Amino acid sequence: EGKAELNHELRRNGIELEEDELNRALEKLGPRHNCPTAEDMYAAIGYGGVPVWKVIPKVREVWQKKHRAAAPAAPRVPAPSTPKRSAGVVVEGMDNCLVKFARCCNPLPGDEIIGFITRGFGVSIHKRNCSNVPRDLSAAPEPERWVRVHWAGGVREEFKATLEIVAEDRPGLLADITQQVFNLHLFIHSLNSRETKDGHAVISATISVRNIDQMKNVIARLSKIDGILSVRRP
Repeated sequence: EGKAELNHELRRNGIELEEDELNRALEKLGPRHNCPTAEDMYAAIGYGGVPVWKVIPKVREVWQKKHRAAAPAAPRVPAPSTPKRSAGVVVEGMDNCLVKFARCCNPLPGDEIIGFITRGFGVSIHKRNCSNVPRDLSAAPEPERWVRVHWAGGVREEFKATLEIVAEDRPGLLADITQQVFNLHLFIHSLNSRETKDGHAVISATISVRNIDQMKNVIARLSKIDGILSVRRP
């Protein structure tokens, strides 16, 4: 019963894997649910111990890796996580300095940005409306450490960005979200869900995008999914 339910959900989401590939994916996921074998996972899905929607993202990850391996190699610039020189941002009045992107707000090309001179780690780039950026810079402690910055032309790097999704919780919700992102040929770094007291699901999704326009497209796509109440950048 559990195997049939899982296979039905996989077909519904357009995921095709050989049986041995699927079993290996389930065996990797099994320890999280006290299921040492694929058969144990099928049984748990069958009696409701493991909701099928919790399994789909892991299986989809295996499927995505398989498709990426089979696809022609394409140039891909990883999202910057450590200070780099330039990194698509011009710091006014400073040449060839190290910059890094603040994880508190994850700025994207197209966002209004500002820089903060750190101690030993270059210039940290924030969205201008980030909660960690004072509204009145002149009244901030050490205002001289805040510097003007702007995006360089022709930025081709990919940037990590986080979305907060609020939805009516239902089976297949995470699968529908990952499918929409995959349809846009974008990579999901993480997808975490929690349930609120009123029964809603709050999902944090971290993906790679090139700019704010691409992010707006993602938000528009996700907003059309059945049961989605809101999608926003934190």
